[in-house]
Amino acid sequence: MNAASTYRTSIILSASQTDSEGQQKRRRTFVAVDWNRYKAECESLRSPNATPQSTLPDELPPKPEFDVDPRRSWKQTGARSSKLSLCDANSIIALLFFVGSLFFVANGFFTLLPLTNPELTFRGEAELAAPITNLLGALFFTSGSLLSLPTIWNTPSSQTGTKDTQALDKLSRPVLITDISWRWLPTRGDLKSVMAETPFQSAIAQMFGVIVLFPSVVTGFPGVLNTNDLSGFSFGVFGPLFLGGSLFFVSSVIMLVYTQERWYLPAFLSIVWQASLLNALGSLGFALAGAFLLLGNITTGTLMSFAGSWAFLCASLLQGLDLIVIHEVS
Repeated sequence: MNAASTYRTSIILSASQTDSEGQQKRRRTFVAVDWNRYKAECESLRSPNATPQSTLPDELPPKPEFDVDPRRSWKQTGARSSKLSLCDANSIIALLFFVGSLFFVANGFFTLLPLTNPELTFRGEAELAAPITNLLGALFFTSGSLLSLPTIWNTPSSQTGTKDTQALDKLSRPVLITDISWRWLPTRGDLKSVMAETPFQSAIAQMFGVIVLFPSVVTGFPGVLNTNDLSGFSFGVFGPLFLGGSLFFVSSVIMLVYTQERWYLPAFLSIVWQASLLNALGSLGFALAGAFLLLGNITTGTLMSFAGSWAFLCASLLQGLDLIVIHEVS
């Protein structure tokens, strides 16, 4: 669900590929050779009267000893880990989705066990544990979705005004929310530059999905709606779950296609593609959960929600791994 991280990853990899291609083109520069002069020099070196001239220096510099400064190694390790600090917006988003997925998985256990193993239920499971974990999961998902939008328009684009190494270095810097240039509200130029970007469109669809889904979490608390009012539950809980999950699915499919070189060619070996696929499966699980609950199939709907929560959890782990990998590449 981290569209901002995928957007930044694509920019960095694209800039790296462009810089590499530029270096290869520079290496292919043709240098003309004066073959007559070269032939004359070779014949003069082969003549018996030629004095060999060594091109090696009289004294070679001493071979440096292999030495490892542990303080320097720790500094390098600390430099890598600092990029994944809590000031990095993409790291915060990844953490929010990971923790939110954990709460959704816990909620799946609390709602599924009473249906499959009633002997494992405990006091307050349905009244407190299930609704609270569902609320916390929704809060973390909502926070991550809302933070994705400013992160995208604060991410440096490939049009940086610099070239080669300087541009790649600027693009590789983490997007820090503590940076003086961070903007919570976009300017007209920001909106103009990101509206055409696929990750931003995906983040918009995801935000609307959260807006639709969150009220169902509140109305699902015990006592808010009458348990005997099936139409109220359908309108206030099951319907928003289906619509929100469907918008999540649309957002995930958009990112899934975005990570492919061709819309019909899956990128099975890409971490970002794998995470997008799992997000799509998780979103589909939530949408199917709402659909089955609307049809009155409580057990199947709960199973779909539980499976979707696990898919979101695995996707959040892959997104965290992608952050580490892209920091190493950059």
